[in-house]
Amino acid sequence: MFLSLDSLQVRYRPYPIGIAQPAMAEDAYRLCVDNFPPLELFDDYEKLRKTSKKFTLSEKENQKAYKDFVLERVRIGGIRSRRV
Repeated sequence: MFLSLDSLQVRYRPYPIGIAQPAMAEDAYRLCVDNFPPLELFDDYEKLRKTSKKFTLSEKENQKAYKDFVLERVRIGGIRSRRV
């Protein structure tokens, strides 16, 4: 399993919240960080005329950048570590 909830601790007051540390293996975390899309690919919701302050990279709201990023991942053979 990619995420591990083995160490999950849940607190219910004043509201329910759960914390799991570590939530994934260090090498899996590093792959996620190394392959996160560049921030310039994300569109600002204000630019998309939406009221929230948020950034998006999705098929729905930022199709070209999303498609280009995914196709680049396929072209290079999937997720890769950027560590040398």
